[in-house]
Amino acid sequence: ALARGRERPGRARPRLRGRTQAGGREAGVGGATSSEAATSLLRARGRIVLDVASSESPRGLFGPRVRSGDLAEFTRALAALLPAGLPLPRALNVARDIAPPSLRAALTDVQARVERGTTFADALAAHPGAFAPSYVGLVRAGERAGNLDGSIARLADAIEGEQQFRAKLLTAAIYPVLLAFVGGAAILVLLMVVLPRFGALFAASGSALPASTALVLSLSNPLRTYAVPVVLALVVLVAVATWLATSRDAADARSRLFLSTPLVSGFYRE
Repeated sequence: ALARGRERPGRARPRLRGRTQAGGREAGVGGATSSEAATSLLRARGRIVLDVASSESPRGLFGPRVRSGDLAEFTRALAALLPAGLPLPRALNVARDIAPPSLRAALTDVQARVERGTTFADALAAHPGAFAPSYVGLVRAGERAGNLDGSIARLADAIEGEQQFRAKLLTAAIYPVLLAFVGGAAILVLLMVVLPRFGALFAASGSALPASTALVLSLSNPLRTYAVPVVLALVVLVAVATWLATSRDAADARSRLFLSTPLVSGFYRE
């Protein structure tokens, strides 16, 4: 059901992910020229559509980033406009005008798609960099249940609640993280600069060193010898941790890791 191959220059084709009725996964570049046509094509062929994203959607570390606060502001505005009786395209137009700049380009396209007859959820799904799959899924559920107003209001409450939780977590984590950073830097300076000088004095004295002192000195020498590989290893670890924490492509791996780690799994579920 998926046309695999390279995209023609200057002509964007949607990236597709779906399931067969037997449960197998399929992914590739669709032959349709729009997300709506690709979705309809897959459904007509009996496929369960998981994701349809435009290949023109900005991705990567240097693309525009939508903060949760921006998304909460837009969602709250939309939750206030829809119960007032405004049609969805008109409500999107008003919400776009007051939305943060990071969302305006995506919302302009979303409004255009809705005016062409695309469902709101499918229009949002065309911009995965701005709207997470969980966001799109709740909007889709609201549309199918005929309660889009209620779904948007619940989304706004959920995003704001998540923001408050993140703020509390960040506030609680600042001191221990800062303490760990400063303490780690101080320990590295001691091991790589201070202790080697004392080691020469201890060696010249000829006296037997306590076991704890000998252990610390034994750690100091390899650190000085292999300083560059150690620093590179730390950089790689930080890069991997950052990727696991921020990349949506790593969401499955991150979830499996956290859910299988004792003590961490309970907190992650909450």
